[in-house]
Amino acid sequence: RRPPRSTLMRSSAASDVYKRQVSTQSTGTHHQTQNMFGGGPPPPLSKRTFDKYDTDGSGTIDAKEFRSLCYDLGKRLTDTEHQLAMKMLDKDGDGEVSYAEFKVWWNDNDRWGKLKLSEEQKETMMQAVKYFKFFDKDLDGTIDQEEFKALHADLVKNNMTTHSMEDSLRDLDSDGNGVISFDEYVDWLMRIGVVKVKVMQ
Repeated sequence: RRPPRSTLMRSSAASDVYKRQVSTQSTGTHHQTQNMFGGGPPPPLSKRTFDKYDTDGSGTIDAKEFRSLCYDLGKRLTDTEHQLAMKMLDKDGDGEVSYAEFKVWWNDNDRWGKLKLSEEQKETMMQAVKYFKFFDKDLDGTIDQEEFKALHADLVKNNMTTHSMEDSLRDLDSDGNGVISFDEYVDWLMRIGVVKVKVMQ
Protein backbone atom coordinates (compact mmCIF):
# COMPACT_ATOMS: atom_id res chain seq x y z
CA ARG A 1 0.00 0.00 0.00
CA ARG A 2 1.22 3.50 -0.78
CA PRO A 3 1.21 5.98 2.14
CA PRO A 4 -1.45 8.69 2.07
CA ARG A 5 -0.74 11.70 -0.16
CA SER A 6 -0.61 14.02 2.87
CA THR A 7 2.17 11.88 4.39
CA LEU A 8 4.19 12.04 1.17
CA MET A 9 3.81 15.83 1.06
CA ARG A 10 4.95 16.20 4.66
CA SER A 11 7.95 13.93 3.99
CA SER A 12 8.87 15.91 0.87
CA ALA A 13 8.54 19.21 2.70
CA ALA A 14 10.73 17.94 5.56
CA SER A 15 13.32 16.81 3.06
CA ASP A 16 13.33 20.24 1.43
CA VAL A 17 13.77 21.94 4.82
CA TYR A 18 16.70 19.63 5.67
CA LYS A 19 18.41 20.34 2.34
CA ARG A 20 18.04 24.07 2.87
CA GLN A 21 19.55 23.78 6.38
CA VAL A 22 22.51 21.75 5.13
CA SER A 23 23.04 24.20 2.27
CA THR A 24 22.90 27.16 4.66
CA GLN A 25 25.32 25.51 7.12
CA SER A 26 27.70 24.61 4.33
CA THR A 27 27.58 28.11 2.90
CA GLY A 28 28.04 29.61 6.35
CA THR A 29 31.05 27.44 7.03
CA HIS A 30 32.50 28.43 3.65
CA HIS A 31 32.02 32.12 4.46
CA GLN A 32 33.55 31.67 7.91
CA THR A 33 36.61 30.01 6.35
CA GLN A 34 36.91 32.81 3.81
CA ASN A 35 36.49 35.52 6.44
CA MET A 36 39.08 33.90 8.69
CA PHE A 37 41.75 34.27 5.99
CA GLY A 38 40.63 37.56 4.50
CA GLY A 39 38.33 36.20 1.81
CA GLY A 40 40.89 33.93 0.14
CA PRO A 41 42.66 30.63 0.66
CA PRO A 42 44.64 30.20 3.90
CA PRO A 43 48.29 31.31 3.79
CA PRO A 44 50.96 28.59 3.61
CA LEU A 45 52.00 26.83 6.81
CA SER A 46 55.36 28.61 6.74
CA LYS A 47 53.61 31.99 6.90
CA ARG A 48 51.17 30.92 9.62
CA THR A 49 54.05 29.54 11.71
CA PHE A 50 56.12 32.68 11.15
CA ASP A 51 53.26 35.00 12.15
CA LYS A 52 52.52 32.94 15.27
CA TYR A 53 56.05 33.42 16.61
CA ASP A 54 56.45 37.00 15.42
CA THR A 55 54.86 37.91 18.73
CA ASP A 56 55.60 41.63 18.57
CA GLY A 57 54.26 41.95 15.02
CA SER A 58 57.53 43.43 13.77
CA GLY A 59 57.55 41.38 10.58
CA THR A 60 60.70 39.58 11.70
CA ILE A 61 61.61 36.87 14.19
CA ASP A 62 64.32 37.71 16.71
CA ALA A 63 66.54 35.30 18.65
CA LYS A 64 64.12 34.98 21.58
CA GLU A 65 61.14 34.31 19.30
CA PHE A 66 63.09 31.73 17.30
CA ARG A 67 64.13 29.93 20.49
CA SER A 68 60.45 29.80 21.52
CA LEU A 69 59.52 28.33 18.12
CA CYS A 70 62.16 25.61 18.43
CA TYR A 71 61.15 24.78 21.99
CA ASP A 72 57.41 24.58 21.18
CA LEU A 73 58.10 22.24 18.26
CA GLY A 74 60.16 19.93 20.47
CA LYS A 75 63.54 20.88 19.03
CA ARG A 76 66.08 21.73 21.70
CA LEU A 77 69.19 23.46 20.41
CA THR A 78 72.27 24.11 22.48
CA ASP A 79 73.20 27.75 23.02
CA THR A 80 75.91 27.41 20.38
CA GLU A 81 73.55 25.78 17.88
CA HIS A 82 70.93 28.45 18.51
CA GLN A 83 73.47 31.22 18.06
CA LEU A 84 74.74 29.74 14.79
CA ALA A 85 71.20 28.96 13.59
CA MET A 86 70.27 32.64 13.87
CA LYS A 87 73.39 33.64 11.98
CA MET A 88 72.67 31.11 9.23
CA LEU A 89 69.02 32.02 8.76
CA ASP A 90 69.71 35.75 8.97
CA LYS A 91 71.20 36.07 5.48
CA ASP A 92 71.32 39.88 5.43
CA GLY A 93 72.97 40.07 8.86
CA ASP A 94 70.50 42.50 10.47
CA GLY A 95 70.14 40.33 13.58
CA GLU A 96 66.59 39.16 12.81
CA VAL A 97 64.97 36.65 10.47
CA SER A 98 62.58 37.97 7.82
CA TYR A 99 59.78 35.84 6.39
CA ALA A 100 61.69 35.44 3.11
CA GLU A 101 64.69 34.08 5.04
CA PHE A 102 62.48 31.91 7.25
CA LYS A 103 60.59 30.42 4.30
CA VAL A 104 63.76 29.15 2.61
CA TRP A 105 64.71 27.27 5.77
CA TRP A 106 61.16 26.08 6.61
CA ASN A 107 60.58 24.59 3.15
CA ASP A 108 63.70 22.43 3.42
CA ASN A 109 62.77 18.83 4.27
CA ASP A 110 65.81 18.56 6.54
CA ARG A 111 65.34 21.93 8.20
CA TRP A 112 65.95 20.69 11.74
CA GLY A 113 68.86 18.42 10.86
CA LYS A 114 70.64 21.36 9.30
CA LEU A 115 70.57 23.32 12.54
CA LYS A 116 72.29 20.60 14.54
CA LEU A 117 76.06 20.59 14.76
CA SER A 118 78.00 17.43 14.03
CA GLU A 119 80.50 16.22 16.63
CA GLU A 120 83.29 17.62 14.47
CA GLN A 121 81.58 21.01 14.30
CA LYS A 122 81.02 21.03 18.07
CA GLU A 123 84.71 20.30 18.59
CA THR A 124 85.63 23.13 16.22
CA MET A 125 83.44 25.54 18.18
CA MET A 126 84.94 24.43 21.49
CA GLN A 127 88.40 25.07 20.10
CA ALA A 128 87.26 28.47 18.82
CA VAL A 129 86.09 29.42 22.32
CA LYS A 130 89.41 28.33 23.87
CA TYR A 131 91.38 30.19 21.20
CA PHE A 132 89.39 33.39 21.68
CA LYS A 133 89.68 33.26 25.47
CA PHE A 134 93.46 32.75 25.24
CA PHE A 135 93.87 36.15 23.58
CA ASP A 136 91.16 37.84 25.68
CA LYS A 137 93.65 38.50 28.46
CA ASP A 138 91.32 40.53 30.68
CA LEU A 139 88.42 38.09 30.05
CA ASP A 140 85.94 40.87 29.32
CA GLY A 141 84.43 38.95 26.40
CA THR A 142 86.09 41.10 23.73
CA ILE A 143 89.50 41.48 22.13
CA ASP A 144 90.72 45.06 22.12
CA GLN A 145 93.31 46.51 19.76
CA GLU A 146 96.21 45.73 22.08
CA GLU A 147 95.12 42.10 22.50
CA PHE A 148 94.52 41.86 18.77
CA LYS A 149 98.22 42.33 18.02
CA ALA A 150 98.99 38.89 19.44
CA LEU A 151 95.88 37.35 17.85
CA HIS A 152 96.76 38.75 14.42
CA ALA A 153 100.35 37.47 14.66
CA ASP A 154 99.02 34.00 15.42
CA LEU A 155 96.50 34.11 12.58
CA VAL A 156 99.28 35.02 10.15
CA LYS A 157 101.51 32.28 11.58
CA ASN A 158 98.75 29.68 11.00
CA ASN A 159 97.98 30.95 7.47
CA MET A 160 94.48 32.07 8.45
CA THR A 161 95.00 35.57 7.06
CA THR A 162 97.42 37.41 4.84
CA HIS A 163 95.97 40.86 5.61
CA SER A 164 97.70 43.56 7.60
CA MET A 165 96.74 44.01 11.24
CA GLU A 166 94.69 47.13 10.42
CA ASP A 167 92.80 45.42 7.57
CA SER A 168 92.20 42.29 9.64
CA LEU A 169 90.84 44.33 12.52
CA ARG A 170 88.42 46.10 10.21
CA ASP A 171 87.40 42.74 8.73
CA LEU A 172 86.62 41.17 12.11
CA ASP A 173 85.21 44.27 13.83
CA SER A 174 81.96 44.30 11.85
CA ASP A 175 80.18 46.90 14.00
CA GLY A 176 83.21 49.20 14.02
CA ASN A 177 83.29 49.77 17.78
CA GLY A 178 87.04 49.12 18.05
CA VAL A 179 86.87 45.72 19.75
CA ILE A 180 86.10 42.20 18.55
CA SER A 181 83.33 40.24 20.25
CA PHE A 182 83.13 36.47 20.20
CA ASP A 183 80.13 36.71 17.86
CA GLU A 184 82.19 38.75 15.41
CA TYR A 185 85.00 36.22 15.68
CA VAL A 186 82.60 33.34 14.90
CA ASP A 187 81.13 35.33 11.99
CA TRP A 188 84.63 35.69 10.58
CA LEU A 189 85.40 31.97 11.03
CA MET A 190 82.21 31.17 9.12
CA ARG A 191 83.11 33.59 6.33
CA ILE A 192 86.56 32.10 5.80
CA GLY A 193 85.16 28.55 6.00
CA VAL A 194 86.76 27.37 9.23
CA VAL A 195 83.33 26.78 10.79
CA LYS A 196 81.13 25.08 8.23
CA VAL A 197 77.54 24.27 9.09
CA LYS A 198 75.39 22.19 6.78
CA VAL A 199 72.65 24.78 6.34
CA MET A 200 75.14 27.06 4.62
CA GLN A 201 76.01 24.56 1.90
